[in-house]
Amino acid sequence: MDEGVLVPYGDQQLRLARDHEFNSPSQAASIMCAGNRNGLGDWKDDNGHRLAPPSRFHQRLKRRANAPSKRQVQTSEPSLF
Repeated sequence: MDEGVLVPYGDQQLRLARDHEFNSPSQAASIMCAGNRNGLGDWKDDNGHRLAPPSRFHQRLKRRANAPSKRQVQTSEPSLF
């Protein structure tokens, strides 16, 4: 605010008065949200994709969701169940 980069906007908000280069996406997100943020997870590109690649956890969930369930698997032998 001292440098005039952030200016009051409305009652309790601030906005950027001009372009400003931050040191990282997380720093930019933290400043804009007034709290600690993970910029790679918060910022999205024009297509709505996050800057960060999906975590391994999310990749595993996606694989599981796309995998056939045990009920869908066909076998050549009759089943007792």
